[in-house]
Amino acid sequence: MTRVKWGRVLVALLILLLFIYGGAMALGISRPDELPGISAVPALRDALRQNLPAAQPPDGQPAPTAPPQPTRATQQPPAPTATPAPAAATRPPQAQPTPVQPTAAAQGQQATGFRSEVAVPESQGNFRLGYVTVAFDKEFPPYAPVVLLFQEKLAEKRGLGVRFVPFDIEDKNRIAEFRRAELLQNGGFDVLLTTMSTYALWGGPDVGKITAVIGESAGADKAVVQASAVQTFNDMAGKAFAYSDASVSEYLLYYMLRVGGVPAGSVTRFGHENLNQAARRFLARQAHGVVGWTSGDMGAATKRDDSKVLMTSDQFRVTMDVLITGSRALETKREAVQAFHDAWFEANKLVFERPDAAAAGMARWSSKWTGVGSTKDLTDALGEFAQATLADNQAVLSDQTLPLLQQRYRESQLVWISGGREVRQLLREDQLLGVFDAAFARRSAQDQALVSNRPPVNPTFHLTARPQVRGLTPEQQGRLQTVAVLGTREVLFEPGSTSLSPAALRAIEESVIPVLRSTVGTYLRIEGSAGWAAGAGLNESSVNAIAFERARAVQDYIIKFGIPVERLILTSALPRCRECADPEQVQNDNRVTFALVSQ
Repeated sequence: MTRVKWGRVLVALLILLLFIYGGAMALGISRPDELPGISAVPALRDALRQNLPAAQPPDGQPAPTAPPQPTRATQQPPAPTATPAPAAATRPPQAQPTPVQPTAAAQGQQATGFRSEVAVPESQGNFRLGYVTVAFDKEFPPYAPVVLLFQEKLAEKRGLGVRFVPFDIEDKNRIAEFRRAELLQNGGFDVLLTTMSTYALWGGPDVGKITAVIGESAGADKAVVQASAVQTFNDMAGKAFAYSDASVSEYLLYYMLRVGGVPAGSVTRFGHENLNQAARRFLARQAHGVVGWTSGDMGAATKRDDSKVLMTSDQFRVTMDVLITGSRALETKREAVQAFHDAWFEANKLVFERPDAAAAGMARWSSKWTGVGSTKDLTDALGEFAQATLADNQAVLSDQTLPLLQQRYRESQLVWISGGREVRQLLREDQLLGVFDAAFARRSAQDQALVSNRPPVNPTFHLTARPQVRGLTPEQQGRLQTVAVLGTREVLFEPGSTSLSPAALRAIEESVIPVLRSTVGTYLRIEGSAGWAAGAGLNESSVNAIAFERARAVQDYIIKFGIPVERLILTSALPRCRECADPEQVQNDNRVTFALVSQ
């Protein structure tokens, strides 16, 4: 019997594999790091990936630009009495999702671009409309209705299969924001659930469009501070704050600084990979404050002996969660995207009308990944989140209200820039409309079967709610606490004039109105002042009269933007220099100042 020469057999097999792999790469069928066997050798896979060109966007679209990596302190900070500049560091390695080659589905639809690295319950088989791949943050119950599309067959009954990529489960599916942009743009993800503020940092019309509103944080996010050091937003200057990198936590920090007119560079910032680390820094008294969302870590922070809650999203409605539909999905599978939106609104209707059944479905899918193991888990979480109903979506995505959303998006970009972050695609006013595609929600609203007969657990979605604002008595006004003296601290007037200048009108519109629109239960104190020049024949009464009329002129302009007059408190103050001989000081006293206050 002839002896088999295994060495020659091995050489032959290697040559055959080289021909197969080389042909696959030459034809563009696969990338070398995705070929069978390569992924089993992490060192070889990663080396190949480092030498590969970035994924290309759809034809005719510019390649996405990654936003800058967030600054993370790598040295142990001193006690809060000192405020050293934070040291720069790099983002921790992010695990890459496992790509799969698309398979043909009915009517030529592609099945999916990327699959979860951890097996999750999802649709199986072929569907008339193919598949939609949905990515979302784990353990956030307001996003959990999306799993009901599979669990209750709400998508499948419409001829649509759904596949899920829940982020950061079992240390897998850890996908950085800039990578999420690429996946949305190139079809790896069809739909992403995220905040509009975060999307304003790394997204843009070429990546995808906002196609529905999920709701807004209504108490879930907060800032906890050392009470003896920080009483208002303005007191944050020169202090140290901890937060979770590239998240709503970081965004809220910059928002507070911007409202208070505090330069971000004057604050020591300690960015962390997760909120647990940020909270631990505050608990160790190595920061004057921590910004984050409802969790055991933040609960512990509020119980520190000298802590106070400086702000909550119950008053500052600045965090809005949305559905982003990727540009490739919008180009190639609009019918499937419409079926997804119909199923999404039906899932939310189930949450509103039958929370027990909805919670049970979420728990069956995975209580660990949805954060819902019981009806109480669901309703408790939704108590701090104002869900947007289908009727809310119809209203805010109407031609009349959509400009407000556009301005919210623009404001989010300005907040990031004020914090020193580089926005991937800074939009002009005439480009903001391209961020939204209202067609899907509007079409869903035509189906009365998707409209809920019951309100959400928290029915205070700010852009559509009509809260009753009561005027305050003088006694109540005297008990108001200052939250922040606004960044636009004052607008100036010409001597003796009560007319607002074009510069003053612009400052109010750009810096005061956005704050009032995004806050609930707060009031604006408008304090007028007038210069008192020597020899002008003025007295206290006449000076006060001019000062008060200036405050009233500001009030009259602000209410034109739909701000209830009951939220505006008018006061006047005598000038700092009476019978003043210094013309510059006299002019500085011709002003109106703004302070945000609350009960």
